[in-house]
Amino acid sequence: MEKFPNPETPNSQVEELDSFNFDQLRQQLDQLCISKNKSFAFRNGSSMAAQSLTIGNSYTGFVCSPRKDTAEDDKKPASPLFPQSAWTFNDYMNRNRDLAGNHHWSASDPNNVGIMGHMPQRRDYSVVGFTMDERDPPLETCMVDQLIDSAEMLMTHRDWHKDFAKLVQSFDQDQLRRLTYKLTANHESFLNVSQQRHGSNSVMNLIKVLARTPLIDHVVLVLSTEFWSLMTNQSGCHVITKCLDNLSTRQNQLLYEAALKNCLQLAKHEYGCRSLQTFITNSKNPYKDQLLHIVAEHSLCLSQDRSGNYVVQHVLGYHDQVFSNMIFKALKGHYVRLSKQKGGSYVVEKCVNSGAMELVVEDFILENNKSFSQLAKNPYGNYVIQAALEKAMAADRKLHAELVKKFTACGELGKSGFAQNIVQLLRVQSQSLFQ
Repeated sequence: MEKFPNPETPNSQVEELDSFNFDQLRQQLDQLCISKNKSFAFRNGSSMAAQSLTIGNSYTGFVCSPRKDTAEDDKKPASPLFPQSAWTFNDYMNRNRDLAGNHHWSASDPNNVGIMGHMPQRRDYSVVGFTMDERDPPLETCMVDQLIDSAEMLMTHRDWHKDFAKLVQSFDQDQLRRLTYKLTANHESFLNVSQQRHGSNSVMNLIKVLARTPLIDHVVLVLSTEFWSLMTNQSGCHVITKCLDNLSTRQNQLLYEAALKNCLQLAKHEYGCRSLQTFITNSKNPYKDQLLHIVAEHSLCLSQDRSGNYVVQHVLGYHDQVFSNMIFKALKGHYVRLSKQKGGSYVVEKCVNSGAMELVVEDFILENNKSFSQLAKNPYGNYVIQAALEKAMAADRKLHAELVKKFTACGELGKSGFAQNIVQLLRVQSQSLFQ
């Protein structure tokens, strides 16, 4: 009885998928190895005919081991069923094809579909083991077709995804074309594969193989249409990064256009903000500058967002004078308000240490005493004032003196909780002046 029969098999003969024993299959596959000289030897000589293994209910294969060209092996009696002491890939496949029923009816194969007919349905990819590291002889058409049909399952399986990577490397251009068309025909299925842990690794391996072929354009097209979903997924974002690392600017054009379109939305997303930072880091001009310009232009809004503030800090980290000045000017007049916010305070501190110290201190000095006093007592604002005092102490003593004067004019701030941090810093700085 078949778990996944020929279409002509009555439904009453179909078993449930859950009954298939993957552990048994894996143990049987572990017995299969490939020889470096591209040939196989059957264990125990003639007795090998009785040591067949069964996968599922109907597929019978033969356990193989690497060929050993030793004098002792040559003395073994030849098998009456397999007269050769060693078999090539074609010899092995032809013999099994014959026994499985492609040319002769077999009781173990009543539907006469042969070994290849059972392989993908039963998730029996032991045949992959014969071809992963061997490009001679070529993969047979029937096997390739069925492997391609089952590619999505291979790509997402915890064990088989590694075999898929080797399988793709063994494909020729025509086989790669058929595989690419099959995977990209359904955008939703390809998205699901790319968002799965093992599936994303498989897609990245596919991208690496297709990088120098026109077929990569089909993959990039699907990725660009699902850009938002991929960039907000922990596994999917790695697929996008792989494209940036391995493809040219022209090949990634659709991805760059999608990034420009979704830039602000991604910056405000809890995980998308991280993916966007990685995307910007790996981008190439002119698209990288365009992304930086968008972030700098909307820096005031993003600085007040709990996720967006990280992207603004990331842009400031490049120390690009053009985009840094855009951010400094956009935030001018809002430094005090931003300093009282958790995310905004980090942005203001970054501005202080990135060349905007004078602008920030100027905002603090121009602020009325009541508002500045609230800033000094704020759990976030007091750290910004400390950062400004430290930077001014090293770069502009006159500006530092004005900021100290502003602080002392606000009354007895030393008695308040967070303001005591500022008082302690001023004591340390005053001591250093007289040393």
